[in-house]
Amino acid sequence: MLRAAVTSALCLTACVASVQAAPTIREIRLADGWNDTNRITAPVYDGSALLAIEPIVSKYDKKARFVRRMGGNMFTKGPEYELDPGVDLAALLSEALRTEAPVMGFRQPAASASAWRLSGTLEDVFLESRQVYMGATLFYGYMDLDLQLVSPTGERHSRRLRLHSYSGSYNAGMGRRDEAEEAAAHMLVDGAQEALARINRELIRMPAHQAMGARLEQLSPGGLADRSATIRAVGLSGVSGAGAKLMALIASEPDENRRSDLIEAVGLVGPPEAVPVLDARYVTEDEDCRWSILKAMDYIGGAEAEHAITARGSKDQDGGPRRLAERIARQRK
Repeated sequence: MLRAAVTSALCLTACVASVQAAPTIREIRLADGWNDTNRITAPVYDGSALLAIEPIVSKYDKKARFVRRMGGNMFTKGPEYELDPGVDLAALLSEALRTEAPVMGFRQPAASASAWRLSGTLEDVFLESRQVYMGATLFYGYMDLDLQLVSPTGERHSRRLRLHSYSGSYNAGMGRRDEAEEAAAHMLVDGAQEALARINRELIRMPAHQAMGARLEQLSPGGLADRSATIRAVGLSGVSGAGAKLMALIASEPDENRRSDLIEAVGLVGPPEAVPVLDARYVTEDEDCRWSILKAMDYIGGAEAEHAITARGSKDQDGGPRRLAERIARQRK
C-alpha cells in the first residue's frame, strides 16, 4: 500500500479537470489486485471450518459515478470514471471471496456437507480519488456489504460490514484509468480478505494456523522492514497475543508506512482495549496513520469506537480521514 507521495512528474493535461463527461472503466481484472503485501502464500487458519460461498448480489446504484474526485485545484484533482454496466462488482467480489477463502484456510464443503454458508448483497461501492501535486494518484475505496451467514446447525446471522481500502500509484502522464482499475481490484481483494477475517473473528471462530505464532514472533522493534505481508497475515489470523504485540510495535515504530500496516492489522484482530490507545495517538499521527486509525476503530466496533470516529474524524483537517469518518456516519444513520 502506498503511504507517502511518490515524487514523479505527471503530465499537466492528466491533472486538469475534463469539461466532458467522465470516461468509462470497461474492465476490472482481479489479478491486478494482489501485491506483495496482500498476497497470502500460506493458510492463516487451521482449516477446521467448512465454508460455502454463494454469489454476492448487486444492489448498488450502477448509474452512480464509480470513481469520484475529492476536490482540489487544477493540479490536485483526481480522475473521475463511470463504470460500464457490464462490469458487475458483486460478481467480482464473489470471485475474490471464493479465491481467498481456501488460501486463508477455509475448506470448501461437498454439496451435502454440513457447513457455514455465506451470502449477501453489495449495497454500495465506489472509489474516491485525489491527486498529489507532482506525485501519486491516491484512491480511497469503500464497500457496504450486507452479509447473511448460516451456521452448520442452521443458526442465522446478519452482519453489515463497511470495508475500506487505500492505495496509490503514479504514471508518466499517460492517463490514470489503469491506476483506477488497479485500485478497484485492490479494493475487492483486500475487502474479500477482511470480510472473511471479520466473520471468522465474530462468528466462525476458526483458530489461527499453528504457524502463525512463529510469524508473530518474526515481528520485532526495528525489524519490520519488508514485513508488511507478515503483519497483514498476523492481523487476518487473529493469533493469540497479536493485539498486544502489534500495539507495542506501533508505539516504537518510527516509519509511518509500517505504523499504518500495524494499525490496520490491529483493526483486523479487533481488541476493544486498542480503541482508547489509538484514539490517544490520533492527534500526533500523520494523515495516512489517522486514516488507518479510523478504519481500525470501525473494524473493531462498539460505542467507544463510534464516538472516537465521530469526534476525531469529523474534525480532521485532511480530506482522506474526514471523508472516511463521514461515510461511516452516513451509513450508521
